[in-house]
Amino acid sequence: MTETFTYSYDPWGNHRNPTTWAISDFTGIYRAYTGHERQSPRRRQMLPQFQLINMNVSFKRGQNEANFNFVERRNFGEANGRMYDPIIGRVLSPDNYVQDPSNAQSYNKYSYCLNNPLKYTDPSGEKMQWWHWLLIGLGADLIGGGALSSTVLLTAGTVSSVGIGVAGTVPLMVADPVSTALVAGSTLAGMAGTVAGVTYGTTIANIPNLAILGAIYGDPKQMIKNSFRINNGLFKTDKNKNFFAKLWQFTSRITWEATQTFGGYYFTQGKNVAGMVDRVDYFGGATFAIQENVTNYHGWSGVSLGNYINAKIDGIFDEDVEGGWINGAEGLYWHEYGHTFDSKLYGLSYLLTIGISSAANAEWTEIRANRWANKYGILYGYWEEWPYPKRKIE
Repeated sequence: MTETFTYSYDPWGNHRNPTTWAISDFTGIYRAYTGHERQSPRRRQMLPQFQLINMNVSFKRGQNEANFNFVERRNFGEANGRMYDPIIGRVLSPDNYVQDPSNAQSYNKYSYCLNNPLKYTDPSGEKMQWWHWLLIGLGADLIGGGALSSTVLLTAGTVSSVGIGVAGTVPLMVADPVSTALVAGSTLAGMAGTVAGVTYGTTIANIPNLAILGAIYGDPKQMIKNSFRINNGLFKTDKNKNFFAKLWQFTSRITWEATQTFGGYYFTQGKNVAGMVDRVDYFGGATFAIQENVTNYHGWSGVSLGNYINAKIDGIFDEDVEGGWINGAEGLYWHEYGHTFDSKLYGLSYLLTIGISSAANAEWTEIRANRWANKYGILYGYWEEWPYPKRKIE
């Protein structure tokens, strides 16, 4: 391989001489160390002596300037891109979106990539993806002393205990059903106590942090209230069910459905901390976390994990809908509620069998959700016929 040119940059993106490291203006070189494009005089956008970088241009892997056509440049946002000045280490226009409320660097509207361009790049300018939030959550777990992972491990332990306990009490069940019921009851109570202790304990310990973040978003009381209501959702059951059905619903939630239950719990708490939950309501044993006045759905308007449903609506939550708020949002709430039935049916395999396909907008999973919701609505007298023609049931 023949070397045609050697690039060198300082930590903030200034071109420098690769031998002496003296800051230099390399005429004819238009690629910054972040992969973004330096301003070129032949494009008549900016003079070289301004030393600015267009942070809103991204080249696809294996593509060079020559074959990166105008349409692709326009789609990648070259026009009116944010300009970065490596001399002061700041962009010239603000970014009002707060990516990570727990990181103070996110509140600097003029910094690039959490003020660390040596480590991070942002070629597309888009918001962080779900896996970015997962990494942040894992980091927060380490900082918080493992509260999240402790809960997961405790839950896994209690789930295993129930499995062993059930296997060990099968002979006892035949010989002494009363003793079996007492053993099962005490085991379930112990599990519920463990879950309540860890989750409520973590929320109470985080009240100061929630108050600070809530003040930033404008309503600390609501953020704290939401957090406790999300906790309450672990124990909410369907009012239309009898005592034994409610008991089974809760038992299934923290055992058979534990993966999606606690995944949904932490996902919802995380969205609340990020200021993306305006209110929390309950229906049929499900917990609805509603984000109001959302105009850009990015392909999803609802996400269901276990009994936790996160819904985005483009207006204000309406409590006065005929038949109850559950009938609002053009069937969105009912549709997402339908997914909770498959969670109960598939249990620990739900995420692999239904969740992934649903996330990819597979039609069959969405029709299944509508069918379950329709069945429930007819059974408990909410309607006689499925009222949402835009949401197919067959």
